[in-house]
Amino acid sequence: QRLLFLVTPLKRGLVEGLHAALRSTRQWPMKSGAAAAVLEQEVPAEAAGRVLLFCNDLLELQRIHSEASNLLSAAQADAEQELAAVQSWAFQALCSSLVSKFRFLFCEEGQETCQITKPEWAMRFAFDTALEHGRLFARWLDAGAQGLEIPLLQESTVEDGLAVQLAHELRLYLRARFKVYADNEDLFRHTLQHIVAEHAMWTTACPAAGDELIGDFVENYAPPGELDFESDNFDEEVEGEGVRDTWAKLDATFIEGKIRKALQEKWKAHQLVAVVGDLLEKWGDRVAIFDTHEEARREFVVIVVSRIIDVLLEGLKGRWNAMKDPLTDAEVAAACMDAAAQIQSRLGAMPELSQSDDLVRSTDELQQLKDRMYDKVTDTFGIKARDGMKQMLQQPSVFTSLLRAPLQQLAVQLSSDVFGGLWQHVVEFAVTAVEELLFEGGVLQEEQLQTFVLNCQDLAVALSVGDRNAAPQLERLRECCMVLELQSKEAEAAFTSLKRLVTCSTSQQRAVTALTPVEPDEPVVVERAREQLQQLGVQTLSIDQVMMLLLKRLEFFGRFEMRGSSDFSLAAFSSLKTSGAGLIESTKGLAHSGLRTKAIGTVGHLVRDGTSVGRSLLQDGRSLLKDGRGALGAVTSSAAVGQVMVALHRFGGSSE
Repeated sequence: QRLLFLVTPLKRGLVEGLHAALRSTRQWPMKSGAAAAVLEQEVPAEAAGRVLLFCNDLLELQRIHSEASNLLSAAQADAEQELAAVQSWAFQALCSSLVSKFRFLFCEEGQETCQITKPEWAMRFAFDTALEHGRLFARWLDAGAQGLEIPLLQESTVEDGLAVQLAHELRLYLRARFKVYADNEDLFRHTLQHIVAEHAMWTTACPAAGDELIGDFVENYAPPGELDFESDNFDEEVEGEGVRDTWAKLDATFIEGKIRKALQEKWKAHQLVAVVGDLLEKWGDRVAIFDTHEEARREFVVIVVSRIIDVLLEGLKGRWNAMKDPLTDAEVAAACMDAAAQIQSRLGAMPELSQSDDLVRSTDELQQLKDRMYDKVTDTFGIKARDGMKQMLQQPSVFTSLLRAPLQQLAVQLSSDVFGGLWQHVVEFAVTAVEELLFEGGVLQEEQLQTFVLNCQDLAVALSVGDRNAAPQLERLRECCMVLELQSKEAEAAFTSLKRLVTCSTSQQRAVTALTPVEPDEPVVVERAREQLQQLGVQTLSIDQVMMLLLKRLEFFGRFEMRGSSDFSLAAFSSLKTSGAGLIESTKGLAHSGLRTKAIGTVGHLVRDGTSVGRSLLQDGRSLLKDGRGALGAVTSSAAVGQVMVALHRFGGSSE
C-alpha cells in the first residue's frame, strides 16, 4: 500500500516531464496538413531521447504498479490489468495533446468541424492522426534510441499503442451521440456506414484499435434513458436499448423494406433470390466487424435473419395461397418453390442458424413450407396420373396431354436440383400406378392390350422432359409391354415352357428372378428359367410376373392358375421383414413427406409381394403390418396412403 501511495506523485512528475520533452521537439503534435513536411525534417535527437526515456520510465512505473496490485485482492488485480490494456500511462501521456486537439475540433460548439451530421470527419481525423504520429515516433525511436536503456519501450509497438488511444477517444465521441442517433434513423444509418468502413481501416493498421472502436457495439452498451418519474426511484435513469440491438433492428427494417418491395411485384424466383442475395452480401460486410466476437455476432445475426425469414414466409405463403392450381399456374408454383429452396440454401451457409433456437424454428418453418409446396405439386401430378389411368385402356396418348405440358413449364421455371427431385417422384409414382393397374387388373381384350401398350409408350414421351430421359425408370414397364405384344406363336412357346418350370418348382424354390436367384435347391430349374427369360429379352421381371402378364392375354385365360406369387422364399421374407421394418423406423423423424412416401411405398411393395410365402408366414408379417399402419399417421400424401393401405390389405387378406 505504501508503494502504491508513492506511484501517484511519481506518475504525475513523469507525465509533466514527458509533456515538456514533447514541446521541446517542436514537432509534437503536428499541425493539420503539415505531417508530410515534418516527417521530412531532421529528428531533434536530444529532445527525442528525453521523450523516449520518460516513456520507458512510465512503462516501468506502470509495471511496478501492476505487480503491487497483484498483492491486493484478485478482483482488484484483474480490474487493474483490464484497464491497462487501454489505459497505458505512457501512450495516454503521448496522446493527451492529440486528444485535446480532437476534442477542440469535434466537440467544441461553434467549431466548423463540430457537426453531428458529419461523424466521418472525426473518424478520419483520428485515424490520420494516429497513423502520422505513429510514423513520427518511429523515426524518433530509430534515431534517438542509440545508447539509451529503454527495454520496455523497445518491446512495445508504439504505433499500435497510439492507435488504441485514439480509437478509444473516438469510441467515447460516438458514445456521447448514441441517444441522438437512436432518434434519427437516417443519421444513425449514415454513421454506421462510416463505422464499418473505418473499422476495416483501423483493423488493417492495428487489430486492437479496430476492436476498441467497436467496443460499445460488442458489449451492447445501453445509453442511459430518461428519468422515470412514475417509478418509486424516480431519480434513477432508465437504461435504454443496447446500441448493437438498435443497429440490428435498423438493418432488419431496411432489409425488410427492400424485400417487401420486391414481393409486391409479379416476381420470378431468380429476381427475388437476386434481391435477397444482394442484400445479404452487402449486409455481410457489416456482420464481418463482429467476426472475432462470436456471441455478439450471433445475437446480431439472429435479430436480422429472423426478420428476413418472417417477411419471406409471409410473401411466399401469400403468393402460393392465392394460386388456384399449381399445374395451371406452373410459373407461380415454380417461382415459390424455387425461391424457397434457393433462399434456404443461402441462409443455410450461416453457422448461426444452428446456434439459435429462434433461427432453428424459423428455418424449420421455411423447410415445412417448402415441403408443403413440393407435396402439393406431386399430389396434383398424382391426380393427373390417376385420371390418365382411368382412360388408359380406352384411348391412346392420355399422358401427354395430362402431364407433359406442366412438366415442361416446371422444367423451365425451376432450378435443376429442385426440378430433378420433383421429376423423379412423378416418374416413380406414375410407373408404380401403371404397373399396379396391369398386374392387379383382369384379362385384356386385344384392343385394350394394344391401347395399354400405346399409352405406356406415351407415358415415356410425357415424362421425358428436357435432358431428362425416363427410359431407365420405365424399363420394367417396357418389358411388360414386350411380353404383352409377343406374337401368338412366341407367346404360346413361352407360356408352355414357363408353365412347366413354375409347376415343377416347389413353393420354397420359386424365388427365381432373372438375374439373382435366392439359394434354390434345384440349379437346373434356375438355369432353365434364366435361359427362358433371356430368350424373351427379359432382364428385370421374375418368372411369375411374366406368367401373370401372359395370363392377361385372352388366349391363355383359364389355362393355368397362379397359386400365389413366387417372388420370395421363406429365407427372403425374413430379410424382407427386417429391411421393411428398418425402412419404416428410419423415416419416422423425416419432415419431408415425399421421402416418407417413397420409403413406405417401398415397404408396401415388399409386404404385398410377401404373400408368396403362404399363410404360415402371416403371423410374422403382422408385426410389419402393424408398423406400417402406425407410420401412416405422418404421411400427408393421399396417394401414398392409398398405395400402402392397398398393399397391407392384400398381405393380410380380408380377415385383416
